[in-house]
Parts: sequence; structure tokens; C-alpha cells
Amino acid sequence: MPERIRISIDAGVNSQKGVIQPQIITPAQILEQEKINQADMPSDLSLPIPMSATHQHVVFKIITFDVFLKGLFLVYVICLPLTNSVLYNFFMFFPFQL
Repeated sequence: MPERIRISIDAGVNSQKGVIQPQIITPAQILEQEKINQADMPSDLSLPIPMSATHQHVVFKIITFDVFLKGLFLVYVICLPLTNSVLYNFFMFFPFQL
């Protein structure tokens, strides 16, 4: 069986299990695309992990994705969580008797 067909079958089977086939896209490629598109994002939003090679292993743990067939194509919609840098002050009230 040709390699491309085997990878396509594995990608379809693994997508049903919630796993992205690493031959389709790697964590390094996802981070690279994020770096390229970062200029188009609002400045107060960022990934919850640093965009470095040492944190690549975390990428597949934080993303969610949908997979569907469109004609002869297996389409992945990859969703990355974004965070903002708003700081909050929390206060806790303690009732006491006088």
C-alpha cells in the first residue's frame, strides 16, 4: 500500500479517536503558523504557553480540533486557546462579631 494512502487511512482512524496524525501537522508547524499569524491577532491575546521548541509537546494537549471530509479532502479545523493578560485583584471578606 502506498505511503500516502496508509497515512490518509491512519489520519481518518486517529481523528475519530481525537488524535492528529503527526505526518499531517506537527506541533512545531502549529507553533510556526501561530508565529506567522500573530500580527493579525489582537495585541492583548496570546497562547497560554511560550512559543518555543521546548514547549512543543504541550501543543497537542491544549488544542481542540474538528475533522470532516469535504469531497476528497480530510479537513482539520484546529482551535488554539488564547489568553489575555488582564490582572485581577481578589478580596475575601471575613465576617466577625463585634
